[in-house]
Amino acid sequence: MKKIFVSAFLLAIVASCSQLKEKNDVRTIDVEGDYPKKDYVLQEIADVEYVKLESNDEFVTNGIVKSVGENIIVTVNGGVDGNIFLFDRTTGKALRKINKKGEGGGYYTMANEIVLDEKNKELFVVDYPARKIFVYNMQGEYKRHFPFVDESYYKFTYDYSQENLMTYKHYPPFDESEKSAHALISKADGSIVQEIGIPVGGIATPVFMGMHEKYGEITMGPSYYLTAPTAGGWLLSRPSCDTLYCYSEDGRVPFLVRTPSIHSMKSQVFLYPTVKLGNCIFMYTQKKEVDMNTLKGFPTEELVYDEVTGEVYRSSVYNDDIIEGGGISFVTEPLNEKIVACLPYDAAHLLELLHEGKLRGDLKRTAETLEEEDNPVLMLVKNRDKSYK
Repeated sequence: MKKIFVSAFLLAIVASCSQLKEKNDVRTIDVEGDYPKKDYVLQEIADVEYVKLESNDEFVTNGIVKSVGENIIVTVNGGVDGNIFLFDRTTGKALRKINKKGEGGGYYTMANEIVLDEKNKELFVVDYPARKIFVYNMQGEYKRHFPFVDESYYKFTYDYSQENLMTYKHYPPFDESEKSAHALISKADGSIVQEIGIPVGGIATPVFMGMHEKYGEITMGPSYYLTAPTAGGWLLSRPSCDTLYCYSEDGRVPFLVRTPSIHSMKSQVFLYPTVKLGNCIFMYTQKKEVDMNTLKGFPTEELVYDEVTGEVYRSSVYNDDIIEGGGISFVTEPLNEKIVACLPYDAAHLLELLHEGKLRGDLKRTAETLEEEDNPVLMLVKNRDKSYK
């Protein structure tokens, strides 16, 4: 389980998926190669915004961000306690705490995913155990709900348009099946508007199964992301597929092809794109490998593809507002085409860095207003595309 075999062909994209149809320039990315490491200063490839979340007795959050809109940030504490917090995007002011966890009509069992729809002034709460999506207004009042279709489960759910959500419809036991597909679903009643099928040549799952001398048979699954909204279109992938696609109103276009096939690998490695900033497409590989002694596994390597040069690097990204260190990872769930990522900074940790003289710029000024028990400071990583300001 120690060998990695992954290759890819990346079709260069300039601004949109429609432009992909007009390009025949296929570049090969052989990630078997020993790629050089390249450091990126975050502020040189993205705009950065810090939001200090208001702290009080009613609003205590660990800053797990579920949605970011033009005016509102939605956070939870992992979904277990049922609390959903709404903060002002600009000021960080606490706006509202919603908790509809319970039994009976209009109550969710878990707030696994939350989609913010500011135009329609609605919150969509995706409840995995109940296999339902609950819809509330911005005051937390129940409006409607709809079930997942057939025996499927929904994951990676996003605000696609004023009428529809984008989700990944998958099936147990290991998420992947021949029927799995991305889909557009109606916000009004949950009906399937369109399935965006990605053909596969068999099923490959990142879920690891093995025998442990103490615990017997174990099953472990990593975190991974199959949907990445970008300014040019939606990057869609599947663990079982050798081709990643870019989807827009113009249709589904091949974006990345990996070779050798995932189905031919003895030691499987999965490749996922997460964030596109300017000419940089960030992605990562993940080995289907677990150390049976420590029960830790799924080693990950972060990569970046430069559209201008066609080069591939092992990527390291640094926040320039932190002197020494400050490394950040884009192995994180994408948010939307405008705010590509949101990373929380613990208040106590920022104060420690402040006292050590390791902060500067806006982050230093924000930290100077903190107390140790405050809610986290959120760093919003923003697309620089002028149409998304």
